[in-house]
Amino acid sequence: MVSYYKVILDTSFLFLPFEANLDIKEELLKLLNVKFEIYVPKCVLDEIKRIMNDPKEGIKKRRIARFIYDYVLKNFKIIDIKGKVDDSLIELGLKNENVIICTNDRELRKKLKKYGIPTIYLHDYKLEIDGYIK
Repeated sequence: MVSYYKVILDTSFLFLPFEANLDIKEELLKLLNVKFEIYVPKCVLDEIKRIMNDPKEGIKKRRIARFIYDYVLKNFKIIDIKGKVDDSLIELGLKNENVIICTNDRELRKKLKKYGIPTIYLHDYKLEIDGYIK
């Protein structure tokens, strides 16, 4: 039996509050009936930092990325995972039975499902769980 879960947020999930007007913490509390802590991998933080500093991204997206970066540092635990984001999230899920990955990336969700790793994603402006949570 798992005593608590590590809820891992990816980049696409961190942009949800700006796309769907959601409070991530609040929505996760409503959805999950288990103890959990929220984590953001270092590689996700690096990806957000890259967006903040990329002149090819629009000014609005860069400003949102800056806000997300600061918000993450103040509100969530950082888990030291480096490398490609998708590969790192899959590896983390395979090595730990107490992990739930939050992503809106369809391809990543398919891969995670294939390995039996539970995910949380946005569907019709509300969060949904895909997979079994003990």
